[in-house]
Amino acid sequence: MENRLSRHARIRFRQRGIRDEVVDCLYRFGRMTPAPGGIERVYLGRRESRQAVRELKKVIRILEHAGDITILDGGECIITGYRKRKRYR
Repeated sequence: MENRLSRHARIRFRQRGIRDEVVDCLYRFGRMTPAPGGIERVYLGRRESRQAVRELKKVIRILEHAGDITILDGGECIITGYRKRKRYR
């Protein structure tokens, strides 16, 4: 991402404490609208913010349940999947 920033943006982001992760989130979840000069404005409104939080909470729930699952991938298709056996001592 750093290589996409103009020199001006790099300086301003540093001055304003805008981290790369924030910019990545804006592009991933934000809204793009036309701005003067033929450029795009990217921002995260209240609606987009709430939707992003819902999506990420869903991903977190899925990841919590996916931790004990293994799949075998043959390249062209998934061959099988299984849950890891819990070891009792």
